[in-house]
Amino acid sequence: MMRLLSRFSYKIIAVSESVRSDLIQKFYYQNEKVQVVNNPIDCKQIRLEANKNETNLQKYGRYILSIGRLNIQKDFQTLLKSFSKICDDYDLNLVILGEG
Repeated sequence: MMRLLSRFSYKIIAVSESVRSDLIQKFYYQNEKVQVVNNPIDCKQIRLEANKNETNLQKYGRYILSIGRLNIQKDFQTLLKSFSKICDDYDLNLVILGEG
């Protein structure tokens, strides 16, 4: 059904380059029809939070920073499992920033 409707579409919006690539390669959508529109980023708010937390982050030394909504779709479980496998071998900390 989706493939049928795409014939009549002027553009198909993908949320990332990888989704765009999948639509073209796996579902054979026309290259020129698929356009990426990324999620908006509030750079001003990110800078504000970064400045506010800069001193706090320095206490972690070297760290891996992960930022995202704290929900099942972001799969932080895999990040935690992966980090637990390397944390003893490297002098790193894991910092997760997000809401949800």
